Amino acid sequence: MADMATGNLVLPEYMDLIIDEAHHLESAVTGGLSFRTDRRAVDTILDEVARPRVGMVARAQQRIGAVALPDVSRQVDSIAERMRSNAQIAGSQLDDFFMSLDYFLQGLSQGRSQFAEQIRLTEAIRVQPEYPQIEESWDNLSQAIGALSKDFAKLAEAVADCAASYGIEDEEEMRATLLDSGKGLEAVRTNVDWIILDPQPDMIYWAERYRDTISLHAAPLLVGPLVEEHIFNAKETVVLTSATLRTAGYGGLEPSFDYLRERLYAQHADEFAVGSPFDYRRSTLLYLVSDIPEPNQPGYQRALEQAIIDVAVTLGGRTLVLFTANNHLSQTAQNIEAALSAHNITTLAQNSGTSRQQLLEQFRREDSRSVLLGTRSFWEE
Repeated sequence: MADMATGNLVLPEYMDLIIDEAHHLESAVTGGLSFRTDRRAVDTILDEVARPRVGMVARAQQRIGAVALPDVSRQVDSIAERMRSNAQIAGSQLDDFFMSLDYFLQGLSQGRSQFAEQIRLTEAIRVQPEYPQIEESWDNLSQAIGALSKDFAKLAEAVADCAASYGIEDEEEMRATLLDSGKGLEAVRTNVDWIILDPQPDMIYWAERYRDTISLHAAPLLVGPLVEEHIFNAKETVVLTSATLRTAGYGGLEPSFDYLRERLYAQHADEFAVGSPFDYRRSTLLYLVSDIPEPNQPGYQRALEQAIIDVAVTLGGRTLVLFTANNHLSQTAQNIEAALSAHNITTLAQNSGTSRQQLLEQFRREDSRSVLLGTRSFWEE
């Protein structure tokens, strides 16, 4: 996905592609081609520019000033001073923009929440009376950011020229850092221009408020056309493989690839389904707990912990517990550890600092009496 997003600058040229765990392809394309920014992301780059004695711009000045002729040094100093001036202006305009955005979103908010609040930036939102103020404040910031991104490119070019003429230590790394910062600012400018001023019909835009942070987001509405254009049509052979590519139809119909074909624009793909080597009917027992509170009710966490302890003690460990949230995992691990330890059962938690591979090896040992609490990647083990 990074290769797609950068115009094939990440991977060597290739024509044959095998994608394992391909049920993640749609979300991977969405994530890889999505955009997110907040005030801190821009402020970090501006701060690197604005400081006169430290930061990437100051280091470039110092390295060039140490080896170049006075005329060259003065030209570079002029670029650097202009960048600092623009960074200070941009910093002030960044404050104005996010203050305007915060004020506008507060008017649309449903009230303070402990969770992140997402607000779709739809046409109905954009015609609100206060919205032009956001457009104006962003337009001012956009111009300052655009000027800065161009100066990053000029300073990187000056570093390259001086390195060729006089030699500069760590020239490649310094030039790459300057170019990356300029491209990062330009990416912010382009994407936020679309989010605030010029929404594209094939994208979804939203703002997110969480505590004191506001972030802006963009994501492709449909990934199928992108997969078709950049993967299926661009390669000679593409194989999508996974244990979970098929879905059952309505009314108990046999599983098929129809849903995946529709989502990924893969209507012309050949298909082949292989039966499972596992005899689930004989080797698996499904137990649905029906006597504990709902997850949003009082007493749920304590009941869950006791259920885990009861199962683990009965089985002598040998229990994998899967979570969808890290904080829930941490709380549970802390609360069950002492009770399990009393039965000589070890609690292994994915957030303990131990690597995933080490946790799995310890859990799978034949003599292991352990309970493994995991998230994300452990769902596919």
